[in-house]
Amino acid sequence: MNPFFILRPRPLKMTTYLMAIAFLFAVLFIVLLSGYSYLDNRKTVVVEIRKNAHHNQRMVEAVLEQRLKTLDTALKNASQIVAKHYSASTPVASHQAITNSLMAFYERDPGGALDLLCLKLNDGAMIDVTSPFFASPQLQHTLTTNPSALAYCPGTGTVLLQQQEKITALSSGRIIGTIYAATVVNDNLELLQELEQRITAEAITLQWNNQPILGHGRNAINQSQIEGEFIPEGFPRQAGEFFYIDNRLTINNQISDLLATQKLSGDLLTQLNESLRQGILSVFFATLISAGGVIIIFRYLTQRSLNTVLQMTEAAFRNTEPARYKPTLVSEFNILGHSIVDLDHQRKESEKQLLLSSSVFDNAVEGIVITNLDGIIEQVNPACEAMSGYRLKELIGENPRIFRSDHHNSAFYQQMWQSLIEEGRWEGEVWNRRKNGEVYPLNVSISRCTNSAGIPSHYVAIFHDISEIKRSEEKLQHQAYHDALTNLPNRKLFHDRLSVAVAHARQHKTKLAVIYLDIDNFKYINDSLGHHYGDKLLQQISERLLSCTRQEDTTARLGGDEFIILMPEIEDPHDITVLCRRILKQLELPHALSGRDYTVNVSMGVTVFPDDADTPEDLIKNADIAMYRAKEAGKNGYQLFTAAMQQTIMQRIELEARLSDALCRNEFVLFYQPQVDLESEHVIGAEALIRWQKPDGQLVYPDEFIPIAEECGLITQIDHWVLKAACRQANKWREQSGRNFKMSVNLSSEQFAKDQELVQRVKNVLNKTGLPAECLTLEVTENAVMSDTESAIAIMTQLTALGVSIAIDDFGTGYSSLSYVKNFPARYLKIDRSFVKDIPGDSDDMAIAASIISLGRNLNMEVIAEGVEDQTQIDFLKQHRCQQVQGYFYGKPCAAEFFSQQFF
Repeated sequence: MNPFFILRPRPLKMTTYLMAIAFLFAVLFIVLLSGYSYLDNRKTVVVEIRKNAHHNQRMVEAVLEQRLKTLDTALKNASQIVAKHYSASTPVASHQAITNSLMAFYERDPGGALDLLCLKLNDGAMIDVTSPFFASPQLQHTLTTNPSALAYCPGTGTVLLQQQEKITALSSGRIIGTIYAATVVNDNLELLQELEQRITAEAITLQWNNQPILGHGRNAINQSQIEGEFIPEGFPRQAGEFFYIDNRLTINNQISDLLATQKLSGDLLTQLNESLRQGILSVFFATLISAGGVIIIFRYLTQRSLNTVLQMTEAAFRNTEPARYKPTLVSEFNILGHSIVDLDHQRKESEKQLLLSSSVFDNAVEGIVITNLDGIIEQVNPACEAMSGYRLKELIGENPRIFRSDHHNSAFYQQMWQSLIEEGRWEGEVWNRRKNGEVYPLNVSISRCTNSAGIPSHYVAIFHDISEIKRSEEKLQHQAYHDALTNLPNRKLFHDRLSVAVAHARQHKTKLAVIYLDIDNFKYINDSLGHHYGDKLLQQISERLLSCTRQEDTTARLGGDEFIILMPEIEDPHDITVLCRRILKQLELPHALSGRDYTVNVSMGVTVFPDDADTPEDLIKNADIAMYRAKEAGKNGYQLFTAAMQQTIMQRIELEARLSDALCRNEFVLFYQPQVDLESEHVIGAEALIRWQKPDGQLVYPDEFIPIAEECGLITQIDHWVLKAACRQANKWREQSGRNFKMSVNLSSEQFAKDQELVQRVKNVLNKTGLPAECLTLEVTENAVMSDTESAIAIMTQLTALGVSIAIDDFGTGYSSLSYVKNFPARYLKIDRSFVKDIPGDSDDMAIAASIISLGRNLNMEVIAEGVEDQTQIDFLKQHRCQQVQGYFYGKPCAAEFFSQQFF
């Protein structure tokens, strides 16, 4: 028997064994793959659920923090309202007045976040304007004793979002109390609606100490569904087809006891498991087929190789000649070995490149953000975290809109996306917002990336902060247009602003002024003290000039000791002289230099557009000429370039100078206009009207000199003289006629608002003149009363306590609030003559006059109509039951002698 025949392989039997072994390995492989895939699917679902839960948690925290910001804004507005009640004249405010103001603010509540609002004053008083629905001593105690933004009231089980604000008095700057405000979280429907718009969970419940306080969703969370073994916060637990996860909320960077329990769908796990089952079957059959193919190939190669070896061995025994060597099989194995070595080398190179790319990504100075095609952030590098202030976990899954600063409009972003879609890249400057709210500029380059198949898969944005570049540019720009010594605008910037102002004034037909200033004898200071102290003096002068001018004015330094001022939109030429006088007064104050005080004088020239010139160059030239005329006139003064304006202002200056002597020279006289009872048509009183009678007999009407008197502080003396003279004359007529005669005297706004001794003055005048208080009526304009209503009401109350009557003059021309008018202790309302003079020709005036009469009657006030000049007006006023009138129809204002002859 041939021994090599025994060694030949049995193909059928060996193939059967190999198939069985392959089947067992396939089954084992499928079992291991199934287990691994199931665990991997569950891990994927858990990661996705935690990502969604974290997103929802941040949305809830954002909603609660926004409520806190709304509360903070409301508190600031409320504290301003309270602070206005404390002024120099009223250091101790009325608690009832404060309560009324806070109640009005609470009911108006523009932010919609105020559930609780109370004020705790330093004097121990507690003012609570909270709605009865929320009013509770326990809630008030929690609100005023717990300083945290999120507080829990154990007695009521209520969770509060709360803020507090210290209140500072406007007059003294002292702390007068603390104001508290809060939003109730429990069953807050408005908060529920806002949460419903922001989160993606099936349901969510907010809990405090395992007690639900707020819940929402299409399916309510059943507590029995989530009971079971303890699972740490932030990890999902499965119950049925849903997952439940608890997250503790962080409010204003403080971890709170408020827990958000979310109910999230498990549909993703079901889909992945179904895919897993289908994949396992496919892998099972593919493994069997692959194993069979491998076995057949292995059997073929094994049989071929073994037969070759046996044939070579058998030939060696039978033939003494050596067998020939066939290198075919060895060559095939060598080629396979080289291929494996090449693949391993390529793998190592790929790993090296990946490590290099990762190192570049992490250590790059530029910020890098990678998003998918939907704009959802998938990865950011540490430089991006450092620039934005956000941490990696806060950005993953968010949209880049989280960086948006609202510096750009929607058209900017539309153009950006259009460029990305059409060209695959965009580059430009973007202003983003950091986590702390700071807005900063970036140079951004965005590119679209593709995968190995050439299909777009991601967007990559690379950017760097250019804040320092911007600051350098702004600094260079500032240096180019500002004086290095005083930091004032230089000649170039002033000329640009003057050109713009001239164009604006020409278009709107307004006026502007240019004031050219030169420091007198500045060379003496430079020569005696040196340029160092000369520069210090120029800096002090520039600061004082800025303190004198308006915000809209421009003060510039032309060079040396020359300055120039632009005053746009002048309504009254007198404003120019007021500014010039203010500058002279400020610069005359001592300047401390080298341990000594120096006084500085300045010469100024003034020119006006369009009276003097219509171009910027001519305006500057004319102002310079006027300045030199001021120097020629003796320095330390100002000179107007235009003769017409100079004449007007000089007349005003002369009038002001003579006005101070008019009282001493007894140049003021009183004229009296009768006031008539409309029903009986009898004269029942008169209004005293002041006139200034100059030595030449010329009469100056009050609208010409009263404003000047108010500016130079003479109005109080004039008012006091009018009051005494009118009361003296009224008492004289009362004694002559044997009946009470009512005298109306006007109080200026200045005296009514600032004269602290007004009530005592009136009392003294009544005592000295002997006029009964019920015969005196004091007229106050509507605007004077409304400037400080609470103080006005207090003064009027004291005056009426003396028996004096109060009349609201010029009613209808101001901005009265009816809620205050009803509280005025006034007896008369006087309809302004502007609403009477066009009756019956103007239907609007008729309607206004009729409304004022009706209002006065309903408020138990008598109405006096001014400016009545004809019978038709009398008939209209009688028809609407107006009580009193005065005007040219019954008599013009006249001297006391003529009034006595005509009406007594």
